[in-house]
Amino acid sequence: MAMPSGPCAASDVAITPSVPSPVAGRDISLVLDISSLNTPACTWTLSGRTLALKITSGNDLIWTTTECARAIPQQDLVLRQAEPTRVRLTWDARRSEPGCPVRTAWALPGTYHLHVAALAGQPQDVAFLLTTPSPAEVTKTAHPHHGHHGKKKTVD
Repeated sequence: MAMPSGPCAASDVAITPSVPSPVAGRDISLVLDISSLNTPACTWTLSGRTLALKITSGNDLIWTTTECARAIPQQDLVLRQAEPTRVRLTWDARRSEPGCPVRTAWALPGTYHLHVAALAGQPQDVAFLLTTPSPAEVTKTAHPHHGHHGKKKTVD
């Protein structure tokens, strides 16, 4: 394996995004395969300053690391031409708002785009379908009410 020759030039960083199993209403893995374009191996620091992500639906901006930079933990990576380095980030399947508040509206099932851009690199994007949780998974979290079978309470 090639040893890193030094820091990657910003324009040498290639990122291929994918979203392996997007199900609405839970944390979603955003997978980034990051490699160098021209250098056999170099070092690169992934952070909210070196990478921008956004999720859109049509013209609607759903989530962006400019509002939620802490979604990108800083990591020192070795990038290689031959073998991408895989990084997983987590999106909580909610909209982001300025200041990154915790409880914001859930993103509804539908088609979205994950856009990724390293500083000075080529922006990439991937479409993904946010699916509805299957009924089996929904019943597990439901709390059935026991008792009161057949009796209706009347309210005066």
